[in-house]
Amino acid sequence: MTIAEGIALQSEDDYIQATIKGYIVGYSKGNKNVTFPDIATMKDNKVTENVAIADNIDETDPNKVIIVELPKGYIREDVNLYDNPHNLHRRLTVIGRMHPYYGLAGCRETLGTENRERFLLE
Repeated sequence: MTIAEGIALQSEDDYIQATIKGYIVGYSKGNKNVTFPDIATMKDNKVTENVAIADNIDETDPNKVIIVELPKGYIREDVNLYDNPHNLHRRLTVIGRMHPYYGLAGCRETLGTENRERFLLE
């Protein structure tokens, strides 16, 4: 599913499970805020619990991204941009529930920390 399709599924009431694919373009510090860093500024903020993904590798519009919750454990360790700046612009496939996160479109409850097939970095 594209990011645009995942955004269309967002609901405060329903938690629709979906597989979404997009490019890692940033992260959220909360309150409808998305940071779109470059490699030089990646370590300026220690945000490890989420990444923002988009259909377009150069996206800078917060309304066109999905914030992906990164559960504690190897997924957070392997995917977050603070510890892995080389993941910027890599394609991420994730299975989770479409539900707003930090006031933006979100993918939450990513279904376990011990299930590596729920995340794929390309």
